Amino acid sequence: MFSRLITIFIVSTSIGCVTVTEPVAEVDNKKAAISRIELGFNYLESGDSAKAKQNFTKAMRVAPELAASHLAIAYYYQSVGELNKTHAAYLRGIATVQQRGDLYNNYGAFLCSQREYEQALHYFEQAIAQPDYYQTAASYENAGLCALQAEDKQQAFEFFQRATEHQPLRFQATLQLAKLEIAQGDRANARLRLHRFHQRYGYHVNSITLLIELEKQADNWSMVDEYQHLLERQLPVSQ
Repeated sequence: MFSRLITIFIVSTSIGCVTVTEPVAEVDNKKAAISRIELGFNYLESGDSAKAKQNFTKAMRVAPELAASHLAIAYYYQSVGELNKTHAAYLRGIATVQQRGDLYNNYGAFLCSQREYEQALHYFEQAIAQPDYYQTAASYENAGLCALQAEDKQQAFEFFQRATEHQPLRFQATLQLAKLEIAQGDRANARLRLHRFHQRYGYHVNSITLLIELEKQADNWSMVDEYQHLLERQLPVSQ
């Protein structure tokens, strides 16, 4: 129900990392690259892959030191099914860019989509290890989702726990932890976790479904009926 890997694709639309010591031309090149990347994604969403590639390539030419340039062209190659070029784009970016946390994370997500689980987890861990990388919770969550795809529930549980340590009640990681706890028969922790989740986010179809599963396991049929009615009310909203 929740096993699909979420790819975190981060393209900064600001130049917040630029310092006053950088040459003006370099700052202008980064701004131009960001504009090209945004335009490329607009073309990609409208189905014009040729113009998308053209803009991503121009971004790479003017700012090859920018992680977003490599992320964009890698995403393009993946979207058109050129997987060998996707690999090459990520590895070229990792070899070129100094701040490579996003590249490690996204390459891990790509590798997991190709069922290269061991390598994927290696790159998630590389992202987490970067001192200038701030999406740590997202990478732990991605690693957990990948471990689930690899059918390693214990490792997935550990990754999701780490994600919530860095970002308490992180949406997907919290639901995954509750689901794993229910599967383990740890109803007390699952119930408490879902209670806190609902205090933060309100009721969602997936979380109510977990509550129904939990109460069935506990033979608490009056609560099962209550949550099923709640689920019926929530479904039109989710649709």
